[in-house]
Amino acid sequence: MSELDQLDYYALFGIARDASPDAVRAAFHAFATLHHPDRHAASHPEVRAAATTWFRRGTEAYRVLSDPGRRVSYDAGLAVGRLRYDATAVAPPPPPSADAPLATTVGKAAPFLKKALDALAAGNLAAARMNLEFVAQFDPGNAAVRAKLDTL
Repeated sequence: MSELDQLDYYALFGIARDASPDAVRAAFHAFATLHHPDRHAASHPEVRAAATTWFRRGTEAYRVLSDPGRRVSYDAGLAVGRLRYDATAVAPPPPPSADAPLATTVGKAAPFLKKALDALAAGNLAAARMNLEFVAQFDPGNAAVRAKLDTL
């Protein structure tokens, strides 16, 4: 294990765990000044490669520590011994239930959503399904629509 692999992001920047966003930014700037690969362009290839590795880890650390949500997740992982941020270790939000509100869509999908909701209220499941399919095409990221379609 290399020296870099033994450092958490706070140690990498030499800051406290309760460092403010401004302190994180300043620490990254100082870190980047030392480790940016361009600074080592004329160095031996091994030195350049090491600088690049350190700089990449520093940019990873900055992205995590400067994002409040990622930082909270990172701190939780750090508490159990994980020195690097792992986006897959963060629990994804639970899938929406079939009863989740559907009216979160806008634009071209909105009229079809209204027709689908009206059809559901009238008990016309075939029309509701057809209109929800249109909503899903215009708003593919709407998990609530997908969940509702799965129940019809």
